[in-house]
Amino acid sequence: IVRNVRILRKDGSLVDVEMAVRVVDYDNQPAVLTIVVDVTERLRLERARDAAEARSRLLFEASPYPIYAIDHETLRILAVSDAAVRLNGWSREEFLTMSVDDLYPPEDLPAAVASRKTFTVDETQIVRGLRHRRKDGTLFDTEIAVRVIEYGGRTVNLAMVMDVTERLQAGRAREAAEQRYRQLFDANPYPIVLVDRETLRFVMVNDATSKLYGWSREEFLAMTPDDLFLPEDMPAIAAERKAAVPDITITIRGRRHRRKDGTIIDVDMTLRLIDLN
Repeated sequence: IVRNVRILRKDGSLVDVEMAVRVVDYDNQPAVLTIVVDVTERLRLERARDAAEARSRLLFEASPYPIYAIDHETLRILAVSDAAVRLNGWSREEFLTMSVDDLYPPEDLPAAVASRKTFTVDETQIVRGLRHRRKDGTLFDTEIAVRVIEYGGRTVNLAMVMDVTERLQAGRAREAAEQRYRQLFDANPYPIVLVDRETLRFVMVNDATSKLYGWSREEFLAMTPDDLFLPEDMPAIAAERKAAVPDITITIRGRRHRRKDGTIIDVDMTLRLIDLN
């Protein structure tokens, strides 16, 4: 079999061919029997496929995010990008001897196994709440985008992994700070309210506010501060609101509020505009 041969047609065009050559006896004389097959179209398709695979490998390697190609049945790691090597610490050769389960700490493995039951071909699944481990044993939080594809005659899980440890830590720190703020807000012995600047609706009230005025927290959230003032005091209140500017505390004395039971109380108020965004 002779391959990688081109022959010239009468019209001057070239044709890729494969030739099967055999020496045979013909009329008691040795003769060369040659069978020529035009493989131009087949080679064109193979070259196009090879070029597409080369582009895919280039995109795979150039991705800034770690990418893993995992055998859907055996869970063996078939390929990893350079970013995966940098993130996890194992070499590419070490990865190819591992299973994807080797990336999870034992306590996260049941959840990882359960998540695979939702994987379907040609649909991207986002998996959150799992951790991966590095070669040095350290753990990091992940967000994983998995797509099941058919590639090279086998079913492959293509997984892109994002290290979201810092983002989650920042979120947990923010939630902890908000929790501490809510505790301080609710535990304050003085009535405190948050009022939306645009709508003048109550946004938050603490327990001391409900105790002083008699309305429940839920009732307050359906009200505005104007529901507390006497009609004759409203012009002065409107003027004081216009005078309020961000980051400056204003103290207002000698105002009157009404409770839910209709009784009137004299109050001093401290007002400050803040941005909660």
